Parts: sequence; C-alpha cells; structure tokens
Amino acid sequence: MEINPESFVAVRLLMAAFPNIPAPMATMCLYATMLSDFPDEVVRVATMHIISRHKYNSWPTIAELRDACIDIQTGASRFPSAYDAFETVIAAIQKYGHYRYPQHVFESNPLIEKTIKAIGGWSYLCMSEDLVADRSRFIQAYEKYFTAAVDETRMLPEVRALTLQLTAGTHRLLSKPKE
Repeated sequence: MEINPESFVAVRLLMAAFPNIPAPMATMCLYATMLSDFPDEVVRVATMHIISRHKYNSWPTIAELRDACIDIQTGASRFPSAYDAFETVIAAIQKYGHYRYPQHVFESNPLIEKTIKAIGGWSYLCMSEDLVADRSRFIQAYEKYFTAAVDETRMLPEVRALTLQLTAGTHRLLSKPKE
C-alpha cells in the first residue's frame, strides 16, 4: 500500500503531541486515508486545533478530526442559529414588506431562503398573523436543513458516491411502472 507522505500531516502532529501512545502502521494509514479528502493545510490546522482542546492522553478520533476539518472548510460554526436566522427574516419583513422579496438579504445563507419556501413562502410569512407558529415551523425546518447540509458534508466521498448510485435505483423503483 503506497501512501503519499504529505497525507500523514495529521499523523505527524499526533505522534508529536502524544509520544507515549503507540501508533501501529495500520492506524497511521487509516488516519491518513480517512482525512485524505481534505487539503493538507486544513488537516494541519484542524489537527492542531483538536490537539489544543484534547483533554485525554489518547489520539482524538477520526470523527473529531473530520468534524474539525469540515468546520474549517465550510465555516459551519459561523452559520447563524435558527433563532438568529428567523430574526433576520423578521427584520427583512419589516423593512421590505410583502411586495419586495429581499433575495440579497439571504444570499449569504441559502438555508434561510430554502426554509422560507418550505414553510409557505415569502408572501405567506409576510401576511401571516400567527408569528409564534411561524417561528416554530421556521426553526424546525431550518434546523432540519442545516443538519442535513452538515451531514452531507461529513460524508466520505466514497459513501456519497455509493449513496447517489443506490438512490438512483430507488428513484427507478418509485417511478411509474411501464405498461
């Protein structure tokens, strides 16, 4: 099994941070392989971040390192909470009203636009008289979309490819049978 030495960036840092933890070659190769879909600089920074927060005398899990890489690469931790996103929507309703959809306000967070459409659309939200129920539905939908987006990003490329391949078969199953 030939592995690029650069792909061992996390392993080198972990071995330096935890010199008393034995690291069999199979473990090192697994870490390198499981992080190989991220740029080396992202892996390096994510590994240093995790090491600085790790409280145990053991290597952090691959999942912890992947999550840190994803957070750095996507900026997921900087996305507004569902509550903050709803406040953005309310402010836009107050500023632009029913007739002008402020797409430029939501460009930085497409999940807000997707959530607005899912719960009835801009006009519905502007005209609604039940803000409490709308807020609840918005928060529930936004969190669902956010979780799905993060889960999609967390997927290994091989898992994503197989999932797409298998769901294509599901679509064929669910389509109308030929007569």
